[in-house]
Amino acid sequence: SDVCSSDLGELGAQRFYEIVAADLEFAGDYAAFARAFSDMFTADPAMVDLAAALRGKLPRYILSNTNPIHIAFIGERFPFLHEFEGHVFSHEVGLEKPDPAIYHHTEQVFGLTPARTVFIDDIHANVAAARAAGWHGIQHRDAARTRRELTNLGIPPI
Repeated sequence: SDVCSSDLGELGAQRFYEIVAADLEFAGDYAAFARAFSDMFTADPAMVDLAAALRGKLPRYILSNTNPIHIAFIGERFPFLHEFEGHVFSHEVGLEKPDPAIYHHTEQVFGLTPARTVFIDDIHANVAAARAAGWHGIQHRDAARTRRELTNLGIPPI
């Protein structure tokens, strides 16, 4: 569907708004739609602390299935995301998790060695795809468990 192609970058933010607003009979403008469409994101303070603890010790990258509306919202709402060393957003590269191609693309962009790459995601299929690409995968359920799994992989206690 056209709506799903937003995460692959095939459908611009304005066109996405027009289609969805019409389908839902949403009377608000684009800004109101973007707020309503994006106001589901929250930060997990323990994971924010974990990412901050890794800063300067290991390179940290964001690999996300997303769209331009959500990125604008979370970039403004969560400024700590700008502290990561880089990102790959599905809508910018025309690929999305769990497609193996997005993991290979990320390796090429950042010069990653699969066996030395750790991927953390809350969705099992995305973690399984990262593992199939040769990465270490951690399915995130809570920060304490993710921290333990990182330690088990030999990442210094943080």
